[in-house]
Amino acid sequence: MSEKKSESVVREIKRKTRRKYSTEEKITIVLEGLRGEESISTICRREGINPNLYYRWSRDFLEAGKKRLQGDTTREANSNEVSALRSENTQLKVLVAELGLRVPGDISIVGFDDFETATMLHSQLTVVRQPIQEISSDIVSVLLSRIEKPTQNPFMTKVLQTDIVYRNSTEGIAE
Repeated sequence: MSEKKSESVVREIKRKTRRKYSTEEKITIVLEGLRGEESISTICRREGINPNLYYRWSRDFLEAGKKRLQGDTTREANSNEVSALRSENTQLKVLVAELGLRVPGDISIVGFDDFETATMLHSQLTVVRQPIQEISSDIVSVLLSRIEKPTQNPFMTKVLQTDIVYRNSTEGIAE
């Protein structure tokens, strides 16, 4: 086997066996760096990541927080969310058809969170909308408080106002 082919095989093995970090793990790593108790290079060595990757995660984290604080509460659904939504929508349509039900009429359907694709479904989905900007602002406050005082309990309880966005998947529900 040639040296170039060997290097290619090794790169492919590394690529396929590279650890995938969850969103929560990325946030934890970024917060460790923001806390400043250890150097970024120490954190990256311990986690087995390239410092460039850490700085990309950190930039994305801070940009997302900045957007939320500026009132940008729109986010694009990822491909898994869209696929899952389409699948659930198809299953629901099949079930409703098998039972001979009309939407709305015989049955009303309400979703949770006013996501972008809620209006793209066959029947536009009535949803319960959460105050994403307020939630995001509270999360950033808790995270900043946690960075400043790591031993302080960062948890909080708060009742938030939600809204119902009426669309054509419901009828006969008082607005």
